[in-house]
Amino acid sequence: MKLLLTVFSVLLLSTGFGQRKEDLTKNNASPERKAILNALKEALHPDLNLTPKLVVKKLVTKGGFAYFIGRVKNEKGGDIDFRKTAYKEAVKERVFDGDGTNALLRKTGNKWKVLTFVIGPTDVPWGCWWKEFKAPKDIFDYTEKNCDYAERNK
Repeated sequence: MKLLLTVFSVLLLSTGFGQRKEDLTKNNASPERKAILNALKEALHPDLNLTPKLVVKKLVTKGGFAYFIGRVKNEKGGDIDFRKTAYKEAVKERVFDGDGTNALLRKTGNKWKVLTFVIGPTDVPWGCWWKEFKAPKDIFDYTEKNCDYAERNK
């Protein structure tokens, strides 16, 4: 009986079942929130040529994953001139839709790492991130039902 319980417990933990989603959107005092946002700022810095301020619209965690929806602003909280960033060609080609940002992070040990992010998307590239990164589907605001194309494009 103990063996059966042990096997069942391991299966539950390995599948993420039973882990609850935590909403950190408005919890400014959370050390976890601060760590997530700092990791994201660090990852965004090279593309933006500045350390951005992040405006959080949604930030949820579950099973070692964090999903961010928000906006990037300059150090003083103002608009970024994206023509002076890695997005200058997208701005020029009019395939850049502003400062809206989505990101997926993963916690390894005590450190958060950015798996992927988008700034100014004109479509919804995060629709299959749940499948591509094996993240909990319920942390996302939108998911695609058919992600077979994501598997083919790897």
